Amino acid sequence: MKKTVFLLIVWATLLGLMLSACSTAESLDGTSWAMTSYRDSQGNLTEILPDTIVTADFQADQVSGNVTCNNYSGAYQTNGNTITIGPLASTMRECLGPDGIMAQEADFLRAMEAAAQYEVKGDTLEMMDDQDATILVFMKATGE
Repeated sequence: MKKTVFLLIVWATLLGLMLSACSTAESLDGTSWAMTSYRDSQGNLTEILPDTIVTADFQADQVSGNVTCNNYSGAYQTNGNTITIGPLASTMRECLGPDGIMAQEADFLRAMEAAAQYEVKGDTLEMMDDQDATILVFMKATGE
């Protein structure tokens, strides 16, 4: 009897440790983020252009934000740490500066729709593609 109780305690302890090692994804609902870096059209993770702001606001099943010149919105779904975004719609204003702003905007929208996984680490949100490569990095927006 004592041996059975001991084995049950050991089994329960091991099961608890295994389950605690499995991370559950933090919900994005009700969160706001400011992008710090993104995968550009050459496939490089690059920092956001100076004096530009790119945001992502997650509410219910919608994501929306500003990409400096234009606004965007679309649907998103999560299941654990997997994410599906899009299709995204955006306004079509053209910006004259800074240099590279329109490419940054296009790269951001493309990366958002390519996101397959996400991970929240403190005040940082990382989105990865289906190859587990980081394609977007955000910091929690001020006031969060």
